[in-house]
Amino acid sequence: MREGQRRHLDISLESLINGNRNILGGEKIRQSDQQIHVKVLIQGTKSMPAVYLRSKLVPHGLLWSSKDQHRLYSVPTLDAVTLDLSRNYLLRYKLTHIMEEIIRTDAAKTPLRQRTPEYFVRKYLEHYAYPNNARRRRLIFTESDPNVDSNGNTRIPRHLRSVHKTEIFSLFASQAEWIYAYQCAKPKPRRVIDIKSWGEFIPTVNKARKNAAREGILWGWPIGGEPQLDEINEETSESDEAESSDIADRVRIIGKDAATMRRAIRNAKKASFKGKEPMTRALSRSPTPSSGDEPDPLQMHHYDTDFSESSTESASLSSSDEDSRYDIDPRIYDKVPLPLFRKPDPPRRDMRWWCPVRDCSYLIDMRNLTEENVGNLRGDIVLHLTSGNWRNFYEDRKVFYGFIDMVNSHYNDHLLKLGLKWTDAVDKERVLVWAHPKRRQ
Repeated sequence: MREGQRRHLDISLESLINGNRNILGGEKIRQSDQQIHVKVLIQGTKSMPAVYLRSKLVPHGLLWSSKDQHRLYSVPTLDAVTLDLSRNYLLRYKLTHIMEEIIRTDAAKTPLRQRTPEYFVRKYLEHYAYPNNARRRRLIFTESDPNVDSNGNTRIPRHLRSVHKTEIFSLFASQAEWIYAYQCAKPKPRRVIDIKSWGEFIPTVNKARKNAAREGILWGWPIGGEPQLDEINEETSESDEAESSDIADRVRIIGKDAATMRRAIRNAKKASFKGKEPMTRALSRSPTPSSGDEPDPLQMHHYDTDFSESSTESASLSSSDEDSRYDIDPRIYDKVPLPLFRKPDPPRRDMRWWCPVRDCSYLIDMRNLTEENVGNLRGDIVLHLTSGNWRNFYEDRKVFYGFIDMVNSHYNDHLLKLGLKWTDAVDKERVLVWAHPKRRQ
C-alpha cells in the first residue's frame, strides 16, 4: 500500500455487538434489557481554523475540520480546560454575531457612520438584555419547586435583574481592539462599524481600564489580559492616545499577518477620515445659546463616566459623505495631533479641563477663568461665566457652549502653530489647508 493509504474496514456498531467478534460484550449485551451508551473517541489533526457562529453548516455553534478526508465536525461542548483557554475567542465571535444581528433587525437601517459603540450598546439593551422567554424560563431549578415544570417553564413571570449599560460597554471594551482590527481587515461593503468612532473608542477604553483598576475594579480588560501593577500606575500619555496605530502588532486576526493588518488599518483609517474634519471645525458649528430650537443640554449632553450616549452634532465630528469632493493634503492629517480629532472630555469634577495634546499645559478652570480663556467669547457669556451664578454645567446652555467655544479657540491656536487654517470652499464647506502654501513649495 502507498504511504497514507489504509485498508477500508467494514465495521459498524451493529456488527461489533451482534457479530461473532464479541468486542463490545457480545451475548451479555444482547440479552440485557439495559440501554447501551457508547462513547466514541475521535483523534484527528485540525486542517482549517475553527469557525464559531460563522458557518452555514453550523450557524449556531462551533465547526471543526480535520485533514483526513476533509471531515467536518460540529462541536457542541468543549473540555473544561479547552473552554477556559477559548473564552476570548468565543466572546469575540459572539459579539460579532450579535452586532450583525442588531444591524439585520434594525428597522431604522442606521447608516454605517452612525454605528458607534454607543449605538450597539443601546440596541443591545433594547433587544437582547431582557429576552421575553427568560421571564418564564429557568435554567437551574429543583423539581420540588411548585412554580416550575419539568422543562424549567415558570408559572409566574420572573423578575430579571437590571442590566446596566456599563456591563455591556465592558464587554465591547474588552474586545475593542480586536473588533476594530477585524473590521478594518474586511472589505468596506462588509464592515458593520464606523471605523473612526471605534478608533476613538480604543484610547478612551484604555484610560477607563486604568482608572477603574486604580480603584480595584477590573473593567473592560480582555479575558486573560488583566493589568499588571506597573500598567495600572502608568499615566495616560500620547502613546496611549495613539495606541490604535500599533494594534496590528498586538491583535491577531486569523489569516492576516502583522504587515497586512498594518496596511489594512492604515487604509481603513484614511477612508474614514476622507470627507471629515478635525474637531476644531466641528466645534465651531456649535449653535449659539440664543437658538430657539436648540436641544436641551440636560438631555443631549449628559456626561457619564461609563461612556454615555453621543453628544449632539455640535460636539461631534461632522459626518459629511465619505466621497469628499475636495482633495485634502494627507500630510495635514499626519501633522494634526490626534486629540484634535476627538470630542473633548467635559471638565472634571473640580470643573477643570486640561488640554489633551502632548506637552500642552493649557488649563480651563470653569470656576476661575483667565483673560486668555475668555478672550474670544461674547461679552454676555463672559459676564455669565465669571458671575458665579451658574451651578449645573449641563443645564446652563451659556456655560456649556461657552466651554465648547473656549476649547475650539484653543484648538485653533494649535492649528495656527502648525501652519494650518480653515478656508471656504465653493459650496460653503470649509476645509483645512496650509496657512502659507508658498513657503512649503
